[in-house]
Amino acid sequence: MVKNCAFVFIKPHAVTDKAKEAVKAGLEAKGLEIKKEGSLEAEEIDKKQLIDKHYYQLLRKQPS
Repeated sequence: MVKNCAFVFIKPHAVTDKAKEAVKAGLEAKGLEIKKEGSLEAEEIDKKQLIDKHYYQLLRKQPS
C-alpha cells in the first residue's frame, strides 16, 4: 500500500527549539508519524534544487 509522505521545512529565520517542538507536536497531534528529523545546509538545498522542485510541483497543479 502506498502511503503519502512529506518533507516539512521551517524557514531559516524561524528555526528555534520552540518552533521545532511546536511543529513536531502539531504533526503528531494530527496522527502523523515522524520518520526522521535533521537539517540541511543552504548549499545542499541549492545543489539538489529542493526549493525549485517544491514550487515547480505546486505550480504544475495550478489551473490555467
